[in-house]
Amino acid sequence: MRRLPNLAAFLPEYDLRALPGRDVEAVLGWGMKPTAAHGRRWAEKHGVPYVALEDGLLRSVGLGEAGATSLSVVADDLGIYYDATRPSRLEQLIAGAPGWMSPDLRIRARALIDRIVDSGVSKTNMGGPLDAGLLKPGRRILIVDQTHGDASIGFGLANAQSFIHMLDAARRDEPGAQLIVKRHPAVAAGRKQGCIPAERLGDVTLIDTDIRPADLLANVDAVYTVTSGLGWEALLRGLPVRCFGAPFYSGWGLTTDAVDTGRRGQLRDIESIAAAALIRYARYVDPVTGRACEAEQALERLIALRDRADRLAGLNACVAFAPAKRPPVRRLLNSPRGPVRYFASAARARTAAEAEGGRIVCWASRTGADFEQATDSFAGPILRMEDGFIRSRGLGSDFVGALSVTLDDLGVYYDATRPSRLEALIEQGGFSPALLARAARLRQRIVSAGLSKYNLPAPSGAFDAWP
Repeated sequence: MRRLPNLAAFLPEYDLRALPGRDVEAVLGWGMKPTAAHGRRWAEKHGVPYVALEDGLLRSVGLGEAGATSLSVVADDLGIYYDATRPSRLEQLIAGAPGWMSPDLRIRARALIDRIVDSGVSKTNMGGPLDAGLLKPGRRILIVDQTHGDASIGFGLANAQSFIHMLDAARRDEPGAQLIVKRHPAVAAGRKQGCIPAERLGDVTLIDTDIRPADLLANVDAVYTVTSGLGWEALLRGLPVRCFGAPFYSGWGLTTDAVDTGRRGQLRDIESIAAAALIRYARYVDPVTGRACEAEQALERLIALRDRADRLAGLNACVAFAPAKRPPVRRLLNSPRGPVRYFASAARARTAAEAEGGRIVCWASRTGADFEQATDSFAGPILRMEDGFIRSRGLGSDFVGALSVTLDDLGVYYDATRPSRLEALIEQGGFSPALLARAARLRQRIVSAGLSKYNLPAPSGAFDAWP
């Protein structure tokens, strides 16, 4: 767990140590996982709190298992938000909301909800677009399957039978609706097992690909879930949600519940739950700066990272890159859904890009007639890469890696014999006031810092002869 990026920034109040000592005041572990069982026992034996860490509800672009850096964690000294068998710090925050919810917090919570819904971000932001051909006219009900062994199921006072009850209830209560079962892509790939038996899926529309939750939720009228986070995202959008387990968002009057924790029951609005979960309970660190930040800043960073990942989704078939350029280019093109592969010829790059629905990326100044001929009838995108305007501290010829590049789908910015994307952007204009203000701040920062493209030191005595 200590290898978690930015852990110290998430937990500034703790002096983090790998081994217990006499002066230990708390034990930190990852949720209620079996791997943290020793830490929980040690804490109980020595009479110190066990603090459970978990990913927040706005986590990353990509999965933690794949190494995606988290923007958000929670630290819970009572339980953990998905464990309904006992109180959690989040549950207490929601229950006590009338005592701490201010008008300003309510405004912040509402703005966060609106931004999440408008932007379509989710917890891990990995899905592709929904195939609209799967949708039938009329009322549609989303039924959320989960994977066998998901800790939130048992801790959410549910079991495998809960999923059968959920599907049966949907069939009984929505006889004329299209029933859409969302299953985890790992089940279709054979890596995990779903909770809804396959033999019970005969009359439903099954979606087992990784799609954007926002696309799916925008096309259904209600959501049936056991403990899935999709129920939370549905509530943010004002959709009716029926829960057959006890996730953190159930029991507060916003959901129709089949399970009672015996503790909740107070009526809370969505702003109160959002303020508790997203503002008071979660902690955020900007993965770019490595510094703690507020929910709003983390959300904007997440949107930017998600948008970048969407732009770079699909194979990047790279050609005409010198070996020294490849490591920094791989870093600059890195995306959870955009693998980077290098090819010795444009013809091979084209074949791979066509086979996998990707794009060709070339180093603009290293291509010639052979490249143009090999890619002439390629129907996909061709991106020409060049160094950006704030490149590095040192020259590329000295093997200093670039910190910025340009990607151009029309030409390249220094070639005035043909259009470029930069030329088109300038000619088009229409930039928002916020973007223009950002550009002004950037220009001022560049000038005040004395930055240039390569940031080389001036030779000794270079300006001695100036008047």
